[in-house]
Amino acid sequence: MPEVLIIEDESVIREAVERLLSRNGLQTTGVESVEKALAIGPLTDYDLILADVRLPGRSGLDIIAQAGRVPVVIMTSYASVDAAVEAMRRGAIDYIAKPFDNETLRLSVESAIVPQSSDALPAPSRATTPPHALIAECPAMQAVCTSLKTLAASEQAVWLVGEPGSGQSRLTRMLHHYSPRARKPLITVRSAAIPAEQVETAILGRKGLLDAARGGSLFIDAIDQLPLTVQAQLARALPAGTRVCASAPGTIDELSQANRLEPTLRDALSPATVRLPALRERGEDILSLANDLLLKAGKRFNRPAQHFSEAAEDYIRHNPWPGNIIELKNVIERAVINTDTAAIDRADLAPETRAAAAPALNLSLAEYFQAFVRAHEAELTETELARRLGLSRKALWERRQKFGLERQRQAG
Repeated sequence: MPEVLIIEDESVIREAVERLLSRNGLQTTGVESVEKALAIGPLTDYDLILADVRLPGRSGLDIIAQAGRVPVVIMTSYASVDAAVEAMRRGAIDYIAKPFDNETLRLSVESAIVPQSSDALPAPSRATTPPHALIAECPAMQAVCTSLKTLAASEQAVWLVGEPGSGQSRLTRMLHHYSPRARKPLITVRSAAIPAEQVETAILGRKGLLDAARGGSLFIDAIDQLPLTVQAQLARALPAGTRVCASAPGTIDELSQANRLEPTLRDALSPATVRLPALRERGEDILSLANDLLLKAGKRFNRPAQHFSEAAEDYIRHNPWPGNIIELKNVIERAVINTDTAAIDRADLAPETRAAAAPALNLSLAEYFQAFVRAHEAELTETELARRLGLSRKALWERRQKFGLERQRQAG
């Protein structure tokens, strides 16, 4: 089961993130500083590191250099766009802005922790570590791999179409790795994570994300959410020799007709379109991927050889898998851990209790904060409440004002 190290000094946020990730089948370890993260053991023990920028002692950005090949996602505040840019320059694979919702966090983590599988592309000539590759037996995924081979060596922009979690970030990393610019930076622009008033500076400004991507690859996630004025400026500012990948829920024609794609940017990109199918659309790929994941999970958890029963295989083929590959991976790992028999049956993959979860686990971070305050303010002073939340008294007061949480009564 993948394990995530969470470095966050605000305990209410750290605990909420741990709860959400645990609910999605991930193991978590939470600490409040970079120093403690380095003290508890090798960072290579983790599959992903989530780190806040502003921490007591060393900055969360410092963990990037220490992490080696472990992917790092940086958490920033809306006022810290510069920190997000610096994080990408240093090698973070993604950033999310606080306060973020559960879905934003989940998708970021899912794209960072994708399962390794059979390599459907020729091995690169460089001595670099390839990103997670693709199982591609179904026609739709074979078409994706054919497109990858053709596009990897070119400068052509790429338009990625697919539902959230279907692998846009993973495909971008593969394109970057197999291209001549593999040793140059891969910079991600999360359009929805940048405040409207800061998006122009963050992307186009001096030492912005576009400048950081020069000579490498620039991935613009949800490009249709960028203001049209910024899209037009981006079209004029695209540097030569930089591969641009963009993702959106619809095709170029659909977004153009809806006035969500600026014509000059559309013409400047002239992109090739690659459609990633959802897992449920991949036919026999699903079972091949499941068997590959089962083998890897058995080795990882030192379990004897296991196989799927016919009923389990039927369930795997026909379940809609709204969480795509990461959901399949988590379900299989959970079954490997909890099943003592050689055969994994349908009930091991879909126990009745699997969909049930404590209501608190569905809370956003804002809701979690409010629920915690209401539950404990009667018995705690403001100083004690702030300490339990991992906040200063001033920060607690500011959040009360933001959410309209007047203190109901003083602690006795």
